[in-house]
Amino acid sequence: MQGIWEGYRDKELNREPLLSYGYGDGGGGVNRTMLEMRRRLEKMPGLPNVTTGRADDYFERLKAQIAETDRYVHTWDGELYLELHRGTYTSQAYNKRANRKLELLYREAEWIGVLGSVQKADWKLYRQEQLYEGWKIILRNQFHDIIPGSSIGEVYEDCRREYAAAFELGRGAWEAAASALTKTEPAASERYVTLFNSASWERSDAVRIPAAEGMEQGVWLDMQGEPMAAQRSGDDWIVRAERLPSMGYTAIRFVKDPSPAPAASPFRLEGRALSTPYYEIEWNDNGQLTRIYDKTAEREVLAEGAKGNVLQVFEDKPKGRHEAWDIDIFYQEKMREVVQLAEAILVESGPVRAVVRFRWTYGRSTVTQQMIVYAADRRIDFETRVDWHEQRHC
Repeated sequence: MQGIWEGYRDKELNREPLLSYGYGDGGGGVNRTMLEMRRRLEKMPGLPNVTTGRADDYFERLKAQIAETDRYVHTWDGELYLELHRGTYTSQAYNKRANRKLELLYREAEWIGVLGSVQKADWKLYRQEQLYEGWKIILRNQFHDIIPGSSIGEVYEDCRREYAAAFELGRGAWEAAASALTKTEPAASERYVTLFNSASWERSDAVRIPAAEGMEQGVWLDMQGEPMAAQRSGDDWIVRAERLPSMGYTAIRFVKDPSPAPAASPFRLEGRALSTPYYEIEWNDNGQLTRIYDKTAEREVLAEGAKGNVLQVFEDKPKGRHEAWDIDIFYQEKMREVVQLAEAILVESGPVRAVVRFRWTYGRSTVTQQMIVYAADRRIDFETRVDWHEQRHC
């Protein structure tokens, strides 16, 4: 109590600082020991006068006091920021990724479960118990000392097991409803694939479809029998799906064709320059983009002398006790760029997209990246995988 009073810097404006209390830092309530301590503090000489009350009453009094003062009062617009624990945004990346993947999966499962149940008039397709159990796992692992990456190692061993169980429950609920909505294959020479769009807007996008046995050569057709732009990518097909209905689905089909007509690619690579329907992209011998010219807007995207796709590494040695939690303000003083480019090659080019693969080395680590450009989409994707073996660098 004495420390709070001495540290309070606005005594000339307000003589009544607030202390909220409870058990632990997880939202626990007041216990008997705290109530007894509060009762004794009221009568302890030498301390500031201590009384109990409600937080809403306190803020009403403070608001009235601020409104009546003739002093200048600083105001804050935006989120109240704690200048600590910045590093928790990146600690324990697996947990953060699994949490987000599960949130998306369970949203999809909820949506498709309701859709299937309504269309088939069978609410057994909505796996309420499975979804409930899965959501409990997701929410439990969002506790503030788990998902930030600030717990001990044993916690994250438990997390992996729990997340695995949640994925199994979610996929099971999703597949049960989806299987009731999908088409059956009418002939050996044709294969139907159902595409779902849970977004609240109509979408056109490139879809990755595993190439099953017998799908090595052929053409993809939409439900009107019109051919779709498609190309092989390893063991998969990349198919351009147009106008997928909002919160709905459609089916496309694969028809075997031993000698399909070759499809032209709209992409052209010359040295370290890639031409697409939308851009002229160039990079230097470090794999950093030096030019992105927008053909539609007829302008340069990068400022003169600026570079894009610059990978940076910072020394991460915080002074405090929380090495996995904190990134100190001076971290930018020791920055290095990843410039040891091992390769930059065009690995894929077709009617749907082109892929340039970059690979860098840094110390004992490797960064592999695919820059993906599209024939019918202005988006540029950078799929980056890092095999990281460095210590105290981020």
